[in-house]
Formats: sequence, structure tokens, C-alpha cells
Amino acid sequence: MSLDPDREEPTVIRTNLGAIFVSLELSRSTWLITSLSPGGGEKMSKHSVSAGDIAALLARFSELREKAFARMGKSFPIIVIQEAGLDGFLDPSLAAERTDRKLRCRSGLDCDLTPPATGQDR
Repeated sequence: MSLDPDREEPTVIRTNLGAIFVSLELSRSTWLITSLSPGGGEKMSKHSVSAGDIAALLARFSELREKAFARMGKSFPIIVIQEAGLDGFLDPSLAAERTDRKLRCRSGLDCDLTPPATGQDR
């Protein structure tokens, strides 16, 4: 207990998860899947599937549910967050640049619609 009444005590992190938490990092070639499941010992698992392979992604979700059920004896919902990869997939600045290039092409100024290579200045 703190002697200073204005000082907050450290927050305890909850480890009894009520869901399977999944993070997706989507790129043009690979989708990275990380997850944290109930009864998994607070350890993140990491897998990947080929980009666009929805069947493999859903199969991974199914595996996560089955493993959590086997460990805990009950079903858990899956909560997913998504982040775009670094190679331009779902990159808003790249989309804006491509739109700008299309407008310049229509005006006859520049017809190169290919995105810049990864790591190149835009």
C-alpha cells in the first residue's frame, strides 16, 4: 500500500483470456498470423500462409479454436485485428500516389502507374 494517496498502484495484467486474439499482418506475398489463446501459457504463436489463401487462414482459425477447446474444455470467440504489411499492400499513401499518377496520366504528363519499389522514396 502506498503512503501517497495520489499515487496509483501498478495495474495488474489479466491473464485469464476470454477469447482467442489474432493479429494479421497482410502483405502481397505472405499473411503473418500471430495469436494468443486461453490456456496457451501466455505465449504468442506465429504462423504464415500465402497471401490470399483464405482456406488456409480459416483452417488456422479452426486449429486455434480446437487447441483452446482441448486445453480449456470450452469454445472461445476469435477476435482479429489487421495491420498492413510494409510492401505497399493496403498503404493509404501509396493509394493516394497511384491516384495522383492516374490524374497526371490522363493529362498526358506521366503514364507510369507502377508503384515505387519497396524502400524507395515516394
